[in-house]
Amino acid sequence: MSLIEYTIDGKVNKVELALKRIQLGALSPEPFYVCYSGGKDSKVLRRLMEMSNTNYELHYNMTTVDHPSVVREILDDKGIIVDKQRYNDGKQKTMWNLIVKKKMPPTRLCRYCCAELKEGGGKGRICITGVRKAESVNRKLNGGEVKIINGVKAQKTMIENKIEGNFDLTPKGGIVMNLDNNENRRLVEQCYRTNKTIINPIIDWTDEDIWEFSKVENIQQSGLYKQCGGRYNRLGCIGCPMASLEEKLLEFAEYPKIKQAYINAFDRMVKNYGVKSTKYDWYDGQAVFDWWLYGDKNTTDDNQLSMQELIDNLQVDE
Repeated sequence: MSLIEYTIDGKVNKVELALKRIQLGALSPEPFYVCYSGGKDSKVLRRLMEMSNTNYELHYNMTTVDHPSVVREILDDKGIIVDKQRYNDGKQKTMWNLIVKKKMPPTRLCRYCCAELKEGGGKGRICITGVRKAESVNRKLNGGEVKIINGVKAQKTMIENKIEGNFDLTPKGGIVMNLDNNENRRLVEQCYRTNKTIINPIIDWTDEDIWEFSKVENIQQSGLYKQCGGRYNRLGCIGCPMASLEEKLLEFAEYPKIKQAYINAFDRMVKNYGVKSTKYDWYDGQAVFDWWLYGDKNTTDDNQLSMQELIDNLQVDE
């Protein structure tokens, strides 16, 4: 089975190319750390890992705000390792205590939830993800077949080993590359032991590719997806800052207990830290929730804070 794309350079078999990308890290003595979320891309990635005949582990990072049906499916699957991110004292990180600790809601400009709840796993490992450029503008601009976290260490490795890979630096100092030559492949081999190295096998797959592969390979995708007759285009965290207002309203109507959990966390945030604005009266969690959900589109108060004003006025813990 194959997904064929015709480019200026000729015919590309996307499945074969994805498998070659996975094989790049096969020299690692440890199993691949496969980032699994239970969504459509993760299930496609899981099937590709099976086809690759490599040693791997499926890891799900507990966010505490994923769709309940997705979480139940994952917890019932003995082939998936569930990871929980923790603070230095051993306490589990959750969306609810992160909101209180960070003293602000997660926003598009300050999306600490992903960094704290999802991206902490796989340090010092070769991680395989289902990231695709088609999912967002940011991933299109900063996505590559391989991403090496902590570009300073990686560049030192390049200098010491006289590697001249073709790469781009990310704003946070990481390295992003497309594997178009042997030097880049050598860089992956040299850097994975000292850096978190991420391989994105399906970085260039479209939504149509995902659904075609799922159909041919008989991958059972969640009925929540619109394409499957369900109600969602994406299965990210409930209340994700990157989701549209329509998606958030739909999710909170579907899961009122999670909506209330957000309100309760915002309430603790206000009471514990006195997080208020002189322009907008955040007197309780519901007021914060209304601002967070509707933003500048909330016409009930013309004096509410803009997103940038909020970030400027609050002291956010690192």
